[in-house]
Amino acid sequence: MVQLLFDKINGILTKECVIGVSGGSTMQYVASKVDKTFGYDKNIVITPIRGALTISNTGYQSNDIATRMAENSNHNYQLLHAPDNIESSTLDELIKEPIVKYALDIIDKTSIIIHSIGDAFEMASRRKLTDNLINKLRESGAKSEAFGSYFDNEGNLVYATKTIGMNNEDVLKVANIFTIVGGECKADAVYSYLNSNPANTTLIIDESICKKIINKVIQN
Repeated sequence: MVQLLFDKINGILTKECVIGVSGGSTMQYVASKVDKTFGYDKNIVITPIRGALTISNTGYQSNDIATRMAENSNHNYQLLHAPDNIESSTLDELIKEPIVKYALDIIDKTSIIIHSIGDAFEMASRRKLTDNLINKLRESGAKSEAFGSYFDNEGNLVYATKTIGMNNEDVLKVANIFTIVGGECKADAVYSYLNSNPANTTLIIDESICKKIINKVIQN
């Protein structure tokens, strides 16, 4: 699965390219498998596409994913030193900081995104959303999370966190988006996200997810 992802991306890389990455356990695994054949002889910058998760396990953070991918493939990286899920007033002030503005200028040049999809409530817990917000997600039938946006089973957007960097609307303007997900437990989240009709997206999943989604479609 991961090698397929790398082959697909290597096939479309231009001489100069910015690759944006998300965080999470799947992306941590992807980063661990990158080697110097990834983007060989290309001038590539790897960057997180949005602020970091507020979790203690920094191995899942998008900054860490970008760093590891870049170091393993011998490319450059640009980090985004800003938290995820912050108040609008704080966000507005952070955007004015030169180091953050520079990082955002790099992110704006992203032409390839690599990300995964999370279970809505697992991600809500990692982002330390309030109990009130988690209850609202439950009432709205949230199933999946990607780019800080939460979707119900039909792919309707039910909530979005505030962060520095790309939001779901920004992501959909990127020419090439690669979504990689593994494990049957993620099938419902994948089904939910697919129903949001993501643009420009190549989905890479394993057989267990595929079978479960097919069964859901047949039952519906």
